[in-house]
Parts: sequence; C-alpha cells; structure tokens
Amino acid sequence: MKYFLLLLLIPVVAANLELSEVVPNPQGSDEFEYVEIYNPTNNIILLENYTLRNTKQIISLNTTYPEIAPNTYLIFSKNNSNFRLKNKGPESIQLFYQEILLDQFDYTITKEGFSW
Repeated sequence: MKYFLLLLLIPVVAANLELSEVVPNPQGSDEFEYVEIYNPTNNIILLENYTLRNTKQIISLNTTYPEIAPNTYLIFSKNNSNFRLKNKGPESIQLFYQEILLDQFDYTITKEGFSW
C-alpha cells in the first residue's frame, strides 16, 4: 500500500483592517496623539504580521495587542506603543499586512485639536 502526501498551497488573504482616525496634534500636549485602527469584519483578527508605519517608524501591532475583536477599534499612541506622529508634514501613516499595504493616510499640515 502506497501513501501520498498532498500539500495544498493556499494563499493567505489579509483581513481588511482600516485606519479609522488619526490625531497627530491633539489639544495641549502631544502625549495624546494616536492612530486608531478598525476591524470591520465579523471575525477576530490576530495582529501577527501587521505593522503600522510612518516616515520614521515601523511598529508591530501584536506587541501592543495580540488581536482585534470584530467591529472593534484599537488605539496606537505614544503612550501604549511608542508610535509618534509629526505635527508638520509631509507624513504618511500606513497599515500593512506583511508587505501588503491595506490602508494609508497622508497629511502635510495639522491643526491643533483636529482629527481625520
């Protein structure tokens, strides 16, 4: 009797996380600047292999949170992940799964207390 091992290579598709809000210049101190990420799916998404990038930094999302629940928001800030934003641009905030760009937000000038 012969046995064969059949390997199927199934491509992994990244879940569609979104950049939902960017606050680069909060009212008062810059200690409260942040990027908010949203999971619009009905599934828990493990944050391994997801990164948040800007012109000076790359952070792994799973070092702050291991996963994101369905229809939930997570905040990445200077305080919880050491992710820092520039008050003056140009700046580009990018959300990646491995090397696949999922979402991007660019700005040049910020106004104190405003978010996008």
